Amino acid sequence: MIKSLLRNFLINYFALSFLNEFFLGLVIKEGLVGIALTAAVVTLVTKFVKPLLKTLLLPINVLTLGTLRWIVDIINLAVVILFVPQADVLGFYFSGVDFQGISLQGFLVPRVISLILTAVLLTSTKKIISKIMVKTKDS
Repeated sequence: MIKSLLRNFLINYFALSFLNEFFLGLVIKEGLVGIALTAAVVTLVTKFVKPLLKTLLLPINVLTLGTLRWIVDIINLAVVILFVPQADVLGFYFSGVDFQGISLQGFLVPRVISLILTAVLLTSTKKIISKIMVKTKDS
C-alpha cells in the first residue's frame, strides 16, 4: 500500500512538474513545495475519490459506452484545485501557428476548456511516465 502510494506520488509529481513547465493553463505556485503538495493531494484524490466517482457515474459510462469516462478525471482535477490553493487552472491565449501554408489564428482558451485540456494532458502524462517506470523496472 505504502509502496503504491509513493510510486503514484512520484508519477504525479513528475507529471505536474512537466505540465507546470510546458502547459500554460496549469499554474502551480511556490515551486517544488507547491508541486509536492499538489501531487500528494492528486495521489489521495486518485486513490479515494476516483473509485467513488467511477461508481456514481457508472450509469452514464455504460450509456455512453465509456466515451465520457474522462469526466471523472476532470472532476478529480477540479477537486484538487478546490483544496490546494497553490494550484490553479487558468484560461490562456493561444498565439496561433503557421506551418507549411496551414495557418491557425490565435484565440483565447476559456478556463473550462483549459481544465479539460489539463485533465487530459495530466492523465496522458501520468500514463507515459508510468510506462517508462515499468520498463526501466523490468530491464
